Amino acid sequence: MTEFTSDNVIINSNREKVYDHLMDMANFEALFPEDKISDFTATDTGFSVKIVGQGKIKLERTSVVPNEKITLSALDDKPFKMDLNIMLKDTDEGKTDGHIYAEADLNPFIKMVAKKPLAHLFNSMTAKLATIIAAV
Repeated sequence: MTEFTSDNVIINSNREKVYDHLMDMANFEALFPEDKISDFTATDTGFSVKIVGQGKIKLERTSVVPNEKITLSALDDKPFKMDLNIMLKDTDEGKTDGHIYAEADLNPFIKMVAKKPLAHLFNSMTAKLATIIAAV
């Protein structure tokens, strides 16, 4: 498994608000770079999205630790098997420290091609989360 950990971001909101926002799968669309996705569809428990250059991925919420962790897992192995974990913890200032930790089953070729774009994507998603929550 290839592991990815995004940069940590400090979100100017309490952990419960961030968690509640992320429990609505439709809110994930705004976390992706607009020019890098299409065909976003959300359900109560997951979403599917086509990522330019990576293919379509369907993620389903598979486990949660209330106000701490949300795990989304790929529903099939296309383009690859992946678990995406959104990790949240309180800071001393009543804000939230958040990051994405992902594990993906990448063959050597896909790993070579996708590792850098996926790392960039996860960093972009956490940065956008901080911006979006601050505006809500």
